[in-house]
Amino acid sequence: MTSSYDRYAGWLSILAGVAGIGYALAFVVLKDAELSAVFLTLAPLLAVAGLVAVFERVRNIDAGYATLALAIGAFGSLAASTHGAYDLSRTKHKGVVSRLIQRLDGFVSADAAYGGGELTTVPLSFDGARLELNVDTGALGSVRVELLDGDGRVLPG
Repeated sequence: MTSSYDRYAGWLSILAGVAGIGYALAFVVLKDAELSAVFLTLAPLLAVAGLVAVFERVRNIDAGYATLALAIGAFGSLAASTHGAYDLSRTKHKGVVSRLIQRLDGFVSADAAYGGGELTTVPLSFDGARLELNVDTGALGSVRVELLDGDGRVLPG
């Protein structure tokens, strides 16, 4: 004879399976981020009751393995449900408010085509011992630099 908890866990396990199928359909077929996130949040939570019911039946046979299996299953369910809740929050709150403080002369971005490019800045006044260039050229790119005087002539060196 089954206990009322076993029946409860059985029904929740069936619902977990239905929610798992719902997640697959919402994610793969419907491509509905909000609906798939709801199913991904609910399915693992519903499955925990079934894990506990199986643990209760198996723990008398081998308590160590039964406890390990319950811990791994519960942790996995918590992780999957957390992932679903995170996905759900991202569908509900799409905007982000950020603040950036940047020096007026502290950021320049220049992009060139694969064949190369050229960049000439407005005249700069520089009083330091060295001028640094922060460059990302990609895998096989390169940069060559020339310094020009006020008349546009190349400075030696």
